Amino acid sequence: MVGIGAWVWLSACGGDEVGTDRTGHETGTTDNTGVTPTEPTGLVEDCHPELTITPTPGPTGTLLRLDVTSIPAAPVAARCVAAESADEVLLVEDPTVAETHELHVIGLLADRDYTCRAVAVCSPGAASPSVVHHTPPPPSTFSRFDIERVPGLTETGAYTLTQWRRQQQDTAPWMIVWDREGRPRWWMEMSTTMNVAFEALWDPATQTILYGGGRSDLGTPTTVDLWQGIVEPAPLPLWGANDFHHDAKRLEDGRMLSLQAVPNSLGPLSWEGFGIRLWNPVESRVDYELDSQTLVDAGKLPPGLAGLDAYHANWVDLKETPDGAVLYVSLYTLKWLLAIDVETSEVLWTLGSGLGWNVVDADGTPLTDDDLPQALHGAEVRGDEFLVYDNGVQRLESRAERWRIDPTTRTATRLWWWTEPDWFEPVVGDIDDLGNSRVLITQAVTGYTRHHLRIVEVDTATKQVVNRMVATSNNIGGYRAERYGGCDLFCHARECPELAARDAELEHLFALP
Repeated sequence: MVGIGAWVWLSACGGDEVGTDRTGHETGTTDNTGVTPTEPTGLVEDCHPELTITPTPGPTGTLLRLDVTSIPAAPVAARCVAAESADEVLLVEDPTVAETHELHVIGLLADRDYTCRAVAVCSPGAASPSVVHHTPPPPSTFSRFDIERVPGLTETGAYTLTQWRRQQQDTAPWMIVWDREGRPRWWMEMSTTMNVAFEALWDPATQTILYGGGRSDLGTPTTVDLWQGIVEPAPLPLWGANDFHHDAKRLEDGRMLSLQAVPNSLGPLSWEGFGIRLWNPVESRVDYELDSQTLVDAGKLPPGLAGLDAYHANWVDLKETPDGAVLYVSLYTLKWLLAIDVETSEVLWTLGSGLGWNVVDADGTPLTDDDLPQALHGAEVRGDEFLVYDNGVQRLESRAERWRIDPTTRTATRLWWWTEPDWFEPVVGDIDDLGNSRVLITQAVTGYTRHHLRIVEVDTATKQVVNRMVATSNNIGGYRAERYGGCDLFCHARECPELAARDAELEHLFALP
């Protein structure tokens, strides 16, 4: 989703030291933008130092380290501008009064010349000589997304985070951030033991990405810094084979949900079930654990066939409700959506065909059980409403839908739905509420079908596709996609109005001879 909330300093937009003036004020629509006062902040009077700037390639191709020296000490800012692209401007700043500064520029374009210059945020100020840095090409298996837009309409956000794997060529999946033109701005190669079905979500509170899943013991909820890479895998205790898959997320209170395969049994039968844990990173403990064996023993889940994945749990979330914490789980194989009381592990309700639900359309028109979600892979919870990516395995048509669930009257109301011709993927997919009456819908690919990975932004009022990202070939595997605002990830002045304003404030310094 597009981030909202209080402004905090983004590590990618600053140096390696924390200054006292990096705390922020409310911006209303962004949460890691530059400061926009009427006068430049951090302005040191009677300061005209000598500056040098040295570029060093960062950990990956679109990351750049700038070492700036100021004699005498001063706060500094640095700007990198792409050749032949005047609006491709990235601005980083360290307000600390110091002689040495390490600045990190993240989100450059690949295979491009950038001219970088540093200035002292002083009066009368000073500027360093310019240096040129060339970013290397992206990995050979990458390709751009083709972008289709509706004239007069603007897409929500600037950056899209996806999984990516070129079938038969990549030995491991990738996690990639694309810009609004479909170009890769940041990437990370995952473990060769992981498949493409892992979740990856940007967390504005920690300024990191959390990923997890991929049918691997390395798919434990893992924190990734855009500059440093992997910071900390959640050290969950061993459970079964530690086979994490499909989903992981950080809750608002900082705890982490994980999903994995665990063995289940009934009499002589044994099969693959699922396990869900809530990891508390502060206390280094598991706060909650649910084993599908518990639901089997309680008669809430049927036993599985020997040796098979009986339920294929693929999405989980935990929400606080007026009646307590509720865990929601999607079971793809059964085509069920479960709500479970966290305190008691009792199943509150199960949505699925043949389970006695009254199914109606938004206007009250009766529907049939065939209109209920026919397996899902992506969902979002908003109170008693659920956005779901309905794979539609029986109707052979995938859909994006919004449902209201009333367990008291056993009524499932379909409030909204969308699809288009040739929109079918029997497994994987995603949907996200963009917060402005629009949704982001992902027709992902895992290899079962041969179509192009498509990510579309749809206006829920008109059902019009506002923006479409299409992979250039039909062998690109993906899973889910998330959309983020122009101030959320990188220090790109064109995409972040507050940062553009800060760049304009410093323009007179960058213009110094």
